[in-house]
Amino acid sequence: DVFFGYQNYDTDGGKEITIAVKFFNNDKTNTNDFTMFERELAALQKLCPHPNIVPLIDYGFDKSDNTFFIVTQYHSLTLGDLISSKPAPIEVLGTEIDFRNEHAEEMVLKKEKTVGQIWLENYTELLGGVLDGLVHAFDHGIMHRDLKPGNILLNYDETTDLTTPLLIDFGISNRSVQLSAGQVTLNDIRTSLYCPENTDEESQFAFTRDVYSWGVIAVEILTDEVVRNYSDLMRIFEDDIEPNFPKPIVEILKNCISIRPKNRPENVRVLQKLVEVANDKLRA
Repeated sequence: DVFFGYQNYDTDGGKEITIAVKFFNNDKTNTNDFTMFERELAALQKLCPHPNIVPLIDYGFDKSDNTFFIVTQYHSLTLGDLISSKPAPIEVLGTEIDFRNEHAEEMVLKKEKTVGQIWLENYTELLGGVLDGLVHAFDHGIMHRDLKPGNILLNYDETTDLTTPLLIDFGISNRSVQLSAGQVTLNDIRTSLYCPENTDEESQFAFTRDVYSWGVIAVEILTDEVVRNYSDLMRIFEDDIEPNFPKPIVEILKNCISIRPKNRPENVRVLQKLVEVANDKLRA
């Protein structure tokens, strides 16, 4: 259960922030909640403060109803809300290029620059921040394992006109390289759309799980399409990503969402380096 409220964050200025209080029931019939509490609290204590991790404000145990709780900052808008409401960016790309035209090469270069700018804008404001948060967690030995648009809050700052993504819900995060196919927290709670299938091959490439999730989210952000299953993901990628975005980015995203984990970047830090190299070329 999650409840919302307000707290005086800045006692001098009287500034209030919205908070979320998440309760974990510790009764004997639901030991999973206790495990999730331990995982989420340990992750937030280790990762905060960071600009792309939701701030941990408080935690504790309520003896009256045998319940653990975690208090974090809260923002009402999620990345999922944004994906379903913003206009599709690729509408500005124009019509297909007639390669028989004597100015075809010039048109291709112009198109590449346009789509490159679209990618860089989306990466700078949203996708880069999500990846920064994942890399920060990875550097501390933590995988998120349940990354999805609904688990990414958006903090809009009116003074800077910037939107910062904040990762939340580390309840099924794991520090182990090997993931068990029988883990209740992974099989029953994870969101299958944004997580690859739990197979023996996946368990051998556990650090690629967050890479895959990030890739699916990137496809949704760039196309303003809501992915419903893997076939849908590949259709959207082939129709809207492959022909419309810079080739280096297309190749990276293609590898991220590969059904074969060995084809993906081996972890989010490697992914970040690959994207940075591609972005440097696009900015040049």
